[in-house]
Amino acid sequence: MKKFVAILVAMVMAVMNVMGQVVTATVHEEYDLPTTEDIEEAKNNKNADALLEYGNIFQEAMQVEDMAKCYKAAADLGSVEGMYQTGICYLYGTGVKANAQQGVVWLKKAVAKGYDDEYGLLAYELGKCYQDGVGVTKNYNEALKWYRKGKDKGDESCEFGEKYILAVQGKDGKKLFEMGNGWLSSNDPDRREKAFHCFKMAAEFGNSEAQFMTGRCYDEGFGVPKDSKQAASWFKKAATQGHSGAQNKLGICYCEGVGVEKNESECVKWIKKAAENGNAHGQYNLAVWYYNGEHVEKNYNESLKWAQKSAEQGNNLAQYLTGIFYEYAFGVPKDLAKAKEWYQKSAEQGCEEAKKGLARISSAEPYKMTRIVSSHLKLSKDVILINKTNYTLGKVSVTKNGIELFTKTNATPNSEEIVRKTDKKILSQLLGETITITIECDAARKAKILLDVAIEEQSHNFVVRVFANGH
Repeated sequence: MKKFVAILVAMVMAVMNVMGQVVTATVHEEYDLPTTEDIEEAKNNKNADALLEYGNIFQEAMQVEDMAKCYKAAADLGSVEGMYQTGICYLYGTGVKANAQQGVVWLKKAVAKGYDDEYGLLAYELGKCYQDGVGVTKNYNEALKWYRKGKDKGDESCEFGEKYILAVQGKDGKKLFEMGNGWLSSNDPDRREKAFHCFKMAAEFGNSEAQFMTGRCYDEGFGVPKDSKQAASWFKKAATQGHSGAQNKLGICYCEGVGVEKNESECVKWIKKAAENGNAHGQYNLAVWYYNGEHVEKNYNESLKWAQKSAEQGNNLAQYLTGIFYEYAFGVPKDLAKAKEWYQKSAEQGCEEAKKGLARISSAEPYKMTRIVSSHLKLSKDVILINKTNYTLGKVSVTKNGIELFTKTNATPNSEEIVRKTDKKILSQLLGETITITIECDAARKAKILLDVAIEEQSHNFVVRVFANGH
């Protein structure tokens, strides 16, 4: 257990030192800390066990300098545990000035003296040193040897290390990328760092997916400090290989001047490539640009085209934008049913604006009713719409069995119009049939006026008569 505690404390302290934070240890009353006299007495009596115990007490109290001194004193007296703990202190700069070479020397002394690496922790540290060339010359074969020793002890990190080295030696970018993906969901800093190293190595082997993920790691500070220039550089490498996600990211970099010099033509070029290659984010970005007239000339038709492509891939913002087009008839006929469909999909993914859109059109649902056409009705060739309301009817349509028979858009208030001239033979097929009449009239619904519809015989014409409530 002491080994685990020592490693944990060492790593935490090392991270804090790197970040430039000042570590202040609080000594609680329950710690009966050794005195200088106690330590000197143990040294004089060559009592390595006592020195180790003192080191452990200082460790628990976060008195790392005193901890390191006690471990070093125990190591000098031949304690293999002291050698191991001293090696860790030097590797991570815990209580002493970081010195990777000294760290490796002490870890190797511990091994030579028969240190019982019960959990494979020492093997992992040496394997990582040889893998990264820290304190020793980089040597993958030596790293593999130590990782395998630790793996036999059940150390998960050593098992990962072995797989990593084998993939690197085989220049297997795909395998390294898959290994990196395996650590993506972790919040453990060590695992995130492993993911980054896998992506970076695979990226160097030319794997475009890994190049994209390496760019994202630098962009988001995942397993590595944020670096916008490095992010843009790796996005560009992947983008030139045709990676649509990287093309979209690179386009954004040029648009915002992040990691590269701002360049509108490059921005548009890469976003368009991303959209054309099927990237949902790139398609949405392009749709927004065409909608707003940003970077490109305003064009609702182009905007809707790219918004729908993105929406069909599940992009909730694109789904919301598509709903906007159909709700407000931007470049397309008004269709509240379609608007509701896209808002619903977007809202189910948490889009708050889409939820507002649903609420907004809930009172503007197309008004539908069914009527049975009299079998005795005499028909001429005309279908007439009489609008007896004070509102423009956005759309009035008549359907039979889901098939639209005829429709009229934007019927003016208090008007009578021929909807269409149609073959009397076609109209005669409606006799005795049930038809559905759909009316869209936002103004009337907002005024909470109920609409009603009648089918009448008037001079042998087929008439759809729309009344406002109370007429």
